[in-house]
Amino acid sequence: MQKIIFGITGLTLGGAERVLVDIANELSSKFDITIFTIYAKGEFEKELSKNIKLINLKDKSYNELSSFQKIAMSLRLMINKRSIYKKYIDNGYNTEIAFLEGPITRLFSVKNSNVKKIAWVHNDINKVFGQGFKSKVKKIFDKKCYSIYNDIVFVSNDNIA
Repeated sequence: MQKIIFGITGLTLGGAERVLVDIANELSSKFDITIFTIYAKGEFEKELSKNIKLINLKDKSYNELSSFQKIAMSLRLMINKRSIYKKYIDNGYNTEIAFLEGPITRLFSVKNSNVKKIAWVHNDINKVFGQGFKSKVKKIFDKKCYSIYNDIVFVSNDNIA
């Protein structure tokens, strides 16, 4: 049976999160599905099929963290990207799907030629971050990150840059 792991920041209320739960539930009868989240306790977790494995990097929700813990988690994801990937994600999956832009896409972008890598893009970076300095820096980092993926899925023509 094909093994697929989806990654998303958390399964909190949101459009991408809703879509992921629906897709994962539908695929779970034909594939071995795992969802990896950075933060736990998302409202949609309870809607997952019993066939789906859920792995949470942190056992707390994002909102339960202090400002310091949020910064520390961001740094941990950047500094320990490879070790986190090796421990939680690189476990014999045939396909790895980063389902939301940002930290999860960077985390899943560790090179692994044995796996098909897919990135789902839900937002237009220009609309989210504007045209300022932060947007320009993000584009530089993201260009390298997305080059690792075999396929990139855009949910809208507006997302294609």
